[in-house]
Amino acid sequence: MNTKKYFYYIPMIFLVVIALANINCTSSHTKEDNPKTWQHFNILASSEDDIIFVQLQDDLGISPKMERYTLTVNITDKKNPIVIIGGEQNSSARIYSWSLLRKSVRQGLLNWTGSNKGKLE
Repeated sequence: MNTKKYFYYIPMIFLVVIALANINCTSSHTKEDNPKTWQHFNILASSEDDIIFVQLQDDLGISPKMERYTLTVNITDKKNPIVIIGGEQNSSARIYSWSLLRKSVRQGLLNWTGSNKGKLE
């Protein structure tokens, strides 16, 4: 037997194991940071960005329509999921039930991946 061959394969196997471990760690980290999985987030909404930000105001009976607003979605409490117009920290913000929004708007907000979407804890 030629032992030099075995010593050649040991570093190669080591590198493959490290690469596979890194891929596994990276994929689980990406899932956690995927904006589509967030249940509590802000969106700095603009009616120019997407029709869902106008439809949302229709669903909530907001008139006159706002061109820009801060939207907070908090669906962590399954019994009382809410949307907030004006941001959580604003005392004049308006709180609405998540169920008032049509399904396409709810899905659009959850699937939104724009840079104007920020995760909240």
